[in-house]
Amino acid sequence: MKNLSLFVSAFALFASSASAQTINCGTLPSCESLGYVDKTAQCPSMMGPNGTWQRQVLYCPFDKSMGKCLHPAAVGQIAYFTVNFKDAPGRGWLLCDGQAVSKTKYPQLASLLGSQFGSSSSTFNLPDYRGYFLRVHGTPGLTYGKTGNTSLTSPQKEGLPNITGHFAADDSMCNKGYSFGIGGAFFAGTAINLDMTSKEGNGCLLNFSAKNSNAIYGAQSGVTPPNYAVYAYIYAGLTVE
Repeated sequence: MKNLSLFVSAFALFASSASAQTINCGTLPSCESLGYVDKTAQCPSMMGPNGTWQRQVLYCPFDKSMGKCLHPAAVGQIAYFTVNFKDAPGRGWLLCDGQAVSKTKYPQLASLLGSQFGSSSSTFNLPDYRGYFLRVHGTPGLTYGKTGNTSLTSPQKEGLPNITGHFAADDSMCNKGYSFGIGGAFFAGTAINLDMTSKEGNGCLLNFSAKNSNAIYGAQSGVTPPNYAVYAYIYAGLTVE
């Protein structure tokens, strides 16, 4: 009865196909004619509730080597996982660690990425997102400093908003040759006619700029938020073993 039920289901699907022109009731339709055009060994796997990898595929009723792959994501889509599945075979997901992988084994992802992250005659490189925050491509509005990254292959360098300020100082602080000379993040600014001790003579505005001490200040307009680490994977699509 089970085989008969499978036959009836397959026959109904075959009969509804727009490409079907003749029906031979004595011969089973081919898997390809029913839409089962994928080799099941190339379909992705996902971790099942029992802790084992399970092939994501609709099998052809007549040939388990053929089926229709059930893709959990679009080729090239990035997803985060709290577990490193790097060594799990046939999963369809690849860790974004810059590794070179086979063009033959992952033809769909190879076609999508090309050589933008590096390649050779037989391999292509995955993006390397280890240690980086991923942000949406483009430039944010004025509220967020209007600084953004428009490159999909080069990282935006770290940075902090600059810290600046000034105050009035007398000659002893404005002249670096004096024992109270300035340095580091401090520097002499505009001269003013003021002596902090005698209230006469010359002086200057003593300026402060944090980037004079470390170039990281002023390099960006944002600050790194609190964060957790996860694994970033890219979906490769079909895997040809």
